[in-house]
Amino acid sequence: MTKPRSALLLALAVVSSAGAASAQSIEITSDLAGTQREGEVLPGTNPTLYILARPSDAEPEIGGAEFWVDGLPAAWSAIATPSPASLATLGNPFATVPPLRAQIAFGPCVRPDENGVILLYTVSLAPTTFVNDLCLTVQAAVPPSNSSFTTPILNISCDPPEDALMEALGTRFIANPVTRQCTVGVERSTWSGAKSLYTE
Repeated sequence: MTKPRSALLLALAVVSSAGAASAQSIEITSDLAGTQREGEVLPGTNPTLYILARPSDAEPEIGGAEFWVDGLPAAWSAIATPSPASLATLGNPFATVPPLRAQIAFGPCVRPDENGVILLYTVSLAPTTFVNDLCLTVQAAVPPSNSSFTTPILNISCDPPEDALMEALGTRFIANPVTRQCTVGVERSTWSGAKSLYTE
């Protein structure tokens, strides 16, 4: 009996083909075109960010993604709303307790827009403190659902029941850039301690 496609996409656990990291990425930006990777984020405002997938030319469609966003200060909050095109989601891009993971699945595979990107989440930030050079960085889930991967993941399979997972580059958004050297926005023990639970 064939398993439901949504379950397979969300599990992101079966690798039918795993390509080496190439042009594909998961990005966090302040514009839907995926070009603005830094900007002002001031207390008392509610800036909007976007988490976007940028598939490679060789594999232009995606069925899902898995990642985590590191760096949100403990005093800030972030509400991540999945793309209207998504079929199902699990987790939170800004999770603070394990598993530090967001998974999003699309019904039929989706293709990039005219800017070459696919919307994964729209994020509403609520900053309560001012921080220079604060980096919000897209990185691998902790722990990843598939231990073969140490990067964000794109699922490029459009032919269930098999999944085809590919590594993706994670980018960062710099809030209030001055030196562009990242300031630690959360206590390292929050995520590095969690990571140590899953590494040998």
